[in-house]
Amino acid sequence: MAKATASPTNTERFVDVSNEPRKKLLPIEGYEKMPLLALEEAVKPVLHLVDGLSSRVWLAKENCEVPADNLTQDESAAIHLYTLEWSPDKRSFYNVFNQTLREEHRHKLIPWFSYLKLFLTALHKLPSEKCVVWRGVKGDLSEQYKKGTKHIWWGVSSCSEALGVTDSFLGAHGTRTLFSIECYDGKVINKHSYYQSESEILLMPATYFEVVDQSNPANGLYIVHLRQKSPPCVLLTPPISHEEGNYTAQKETSKLSRQIDDKIEEPAIAVPMENVNVEYKTKPSQGRLSTEYDTPTQQQELDEEKQKPPATKSTSPDIIHITKDITDKQVHLLHKRTMMKKAGN
Repeated sequence: MAKATASPTNTERFVDVSNEPRKKLLPIEGYEKMPLLALEEAVKPVLHLVDGLSSRVWLAKENCEVPADNLTQDESAAIHLYTLEWSPDKRSFYNVFNQTLREEHRHKLIPWFSYLKLFLTALHKLPSEKCVVWRGVKGDLSEQYKKGTKHIWWGVSSCSEALGVTDSFLGAHGTRTLFSIECYDGKVINKHSYYQSESEILLMPATYFEVVDQSNPANGLYIVHLRQKSPPCVLLTPPISHEEGNYTAQKETSKLSRQIDDKIEEPAIAVPMENVNVEYKTKPSQGRLSTEYDTPTQQQELDEEKQKPPATKSTSPDIIHITKDITDKQVHLLHKRTMMKKAGN
C-alpha cells in the first residue's frame, strides 16, 4: 500500500485540460498484446525519456509492498509512479506519458506499451465508481465546450471528488474553467497514490463526453457540466481480452472447486441447517435436483441411503455434523438445501 501523504509541489495533472487535442485521433490499441511485466522491466523502453525515472520506480515499489484492492505490487506501483511529481524544473513522468497519449502519431506510443499494459490492467481491476468529479484549467474554455458538443480526453484525467482540491490548485483569482463531470467508471486511487489526501479519481484515456450545460456564476469563472458517454466506437482497447478474462475466471472457479472437494473429504464437516428438514434426492438425467426419479436404480439408491444410520447431531439444533459414513451426494444435497433455504429467507 502507498505510504506517503505529502502535499504536491506541482499539480499540473489536475489542471492540464487545455493540452487535450481538439482533433479526433486514432484509437489506442496494440498495447494489450504485451505481456504483463514487472514495473522495472515495463519502463525500460522509456528510461531515456524521463529524468530520474529509475529512482522513482524504486520508490514506487517500496511504497507499494503491501498493495490494496487485490492488486499486485507492480500494478499498484504503476499507479503510484503516475502520481509522483518531479522537481519544478523537470518534466514529471505523467506529463511525458500523457503528452504521448495525446500524440497524433500513434507509433510514438509503442515504447510505452509495456507500462500502459501494466497501468491500465491495474485500473481495470479497480471498481468503477459512478460519481461527480471535478477538474479545472486556467483560462476560458467555454467557447470550446458549447452545450451539446462531444469531446474526447485522450490523456489520463486526474480529477477529485472534492471541489476544494481542484479550486485550490487553480487559485481564487483570474480567469479559470471548472469541469463538473458525471462519470460512470471513475477509478479511486488514493490507496495507491503518493498523495493520498487529494481524493484523486482517474478517468481512463480516451474518455468520451457530452457537454450538458455551462454557466458563468462569477466574473472570470466558467463552469462546464460534462457527462461521460459510451463512444460510437472502441477508442481504447481493454487491457484484458475477453479470452483472458474467461481463463482467469475458469482458474478461480477450478481453485474454488478443489477447495470444496478438500472440505468434503475431511472427517467431519459442520453444515448450518437452520432447522431445515432434509430430504435426500438423487439427480435426474438432466442434472437437476427433483422429486421424480428416472429409473428404478435411482429409486433403489434412495432406499439404500434411507436405511443408513442418520447423521450425528450436535447439541445445537442448527448444526448437523457430517461423519465419514455419509456420502458426498448427501453432503451436496444438504448444502443445496441450506442454500435454497437461505435464498428463500
